[in-house]
Amino acid sequence: MIENSKLWFNVTDEEGNILVWNKAAEEISGYKAEEVEGNDKIWELLYPDEEYRKEIMKRFSGIFSGKEVSNLETKIECKNGERKIISWNSRVWKDDDGNITGTIALGRDVTKQKEVKRELKNEKNRYETLFEENPEAVVEIDEDSRVVRANTRFERLFGFLENEIEGEHINELVVPEKRIEEAKELDETAREEGYFDHETVRITKDGEKIDVAITGRPIQQDEGTHYLVVYRDITERKKAEERIRKNKEKIEKLHKISAELETCENEEQVYEHVVEVAERILDFDICAINAPEGDLMKAVAMSSQFPENASSVDKPLPIDDSLAGRTYREKNSFLVSDKKENEDVNPTYDEFRSGISVPIGDFAVFQAVSTVKDDFDDEDLRMTELLMDHVSEALKRVKIKEREDFLHSLLRHDVGNKNQIIRGYLELIDEYDLPDEVENFVEKAEHAAKNSIEIIEKVKKLREIESEEEISEMDLKTVMSKLLSEHEGQLEKKGITIEICEFDCKVKGGALLEELFSNLIENSIQHSDCDRIEVSYEIKEDECLVKVEDDGVGISDETKDKIFKKGFMEGENAGTGLGLYMVKEIAKSYGGSVEVKDSELGGARFDVRLEKNERED
Repeated sequence: MIENSKLWFNVTDEEGNILVWNKAAEEISGYKAEEVEGNDKIWELLYPDEEYRKEIMKRFSGIFSGKEVSNLETKIECKNGERKIISWNSRVWKDDDGNITGTIALGRDVTKQKEVKRELKNEKNRYETLFEENPEAVVEIDEDSRVVRANTRFERLFGFLENEIEGEHINELVVPEKRIEEAKELDETAREEGYFDHETVRITKDGEKIDVAITGRPIQQDEGTHYLVVYRDITERKKAEERIRKNKEKIEKLHKISAELETCENEEQVYEHVVEVAERILDFDICAINAPEGDLMKAVAMSSQFPENASSVDKPLPIDDSLAGRTYREKNSFLVSDKKENEDVNPTYDEFRSGISVPIGDFAVFQAVSTVKDDFDDEDLRMTELLMDHVSEALKRVKIKEREDFLHSLLRHDVGNKNQIIRGYLELIDEYDLPDEVENFVEKAEHAAKNSIEIIEKVKKLREIESEEEISEMDLKTVMSKLLSEHEGQLEKKGITIEICEFDCKVKGGALLEELFSNLIENSIQHSDCDRIEVSYEIKEDECLVKVEDDGVGISDETKDKIFKKGFMEGENAGTGLGLYMVKEIAKSYGGSVEVKDSELGGARFDVRLEKNERED
């Protein structure tokens, strides 16, 4: 039994010499029985430290005075140098006469148990450190979701005093009433899946709402399964995300503003619209636009809440000694956190504390101000700069358009007047008896003068095509009625008959539709050498096909490919080269098209396709 025991068993005499050394003792210590039986040197090997050995031997020698050794743990050094912990139980043994003859000792190798115990203790210490020193708010709850304990960070985050919440249901402490069901679902998730991760809203002891990211994990305790729940305050992150979302919306809206600015016809409209946009989208209650006027910067537009006594209309700012002037001169943006810290900032109103100043290209300066310190940040400045980029482009377009309008007006007026003078002189020449060759020159000169006037009028119409935006319903019956009366004199003079069918079709278009069909009739009158013109229509699904055809000389296939190109002219009676090009552009502007074909009457046929107006009256 001794030999097969898993416990270390050894017997010594009164001198400490080994009498019995079982297999377990061999396996644990590494020393064979034959190496140790009959001597006491084994103790020096097992306890090489002399002081420690003396202490151990003293403890064991106590049994000779009647004190048994029970669960005495000692550290031994094995033959291979490994260190082990042995738990001893020892007593004396006596002969038949009752005399003490030696000792019996049983040893148990408890090294692994000690390591496990030590690791458990270390783990517990680590757990306690992580729990208490965790930078996040941590709470331990039992299976009923009641608080077992919470760390200091949790108590501070939610405003509770130390040990104030122990035993309380976690949902009653930090969950808003509207999120109770959500919290219950999280509890179920934790039980079913063993964990949960979730972002939500919780409330403090005082009822303040905070955004949190919650992580829950199970832990095994003596009392059963508990849950360790970590709360991370993400309020600032959520605020940042919300700022990013709002800024993204602002940027999208500001980009759309460029389309709105294109509808402005002059600088004043642009400035007024921009101030309204700054109020509506950028939330700038007090803002204005200052433009240079001589040596001063003067307000040309202001927000509705701009103080009257602070307006630079009445108090112009010197261009060389003001923030508006510096912004305009240097073409740089400025962010002012507090005017008291900026000696070179002298607002028109003493109550103004902070603001931004952004140049609008070479045109003006936009400024937003506030009576509150640090009321603007870099994002406000960036958004404003984005808006002012659009404004600068809009103002450039306005300037170009104004100059184009001026030059076109000058062209129409001056060239028109010169043509009238030319035609007047030609009429005077015509009263004289001229040679046939000279009369031919006069006729050509009159034709050229007439064409130059027509070019001016065609260019005017082309500009109207570009600027016309509103497409409405047009009754083709009314259009054709005006068409007939407009060309009645020409048709009668040329001996051309015209037949226009009874139209009953409404299409999408505008006032320029009259110009479109007038050009087609004019083309037949002037260039087709026809005797008859017919105008008819067909309804084809969602479009109205209008056919203008004549019995004239027709148009060759080669010419058909070129006839709608701008500036195309052919023959002695060629016009300006703009009429049919304009027909194509007008049709296209209304979502339609035009095509030239051969007419069954023998001449040319123009097919104009226009969208039907499906709107019901």
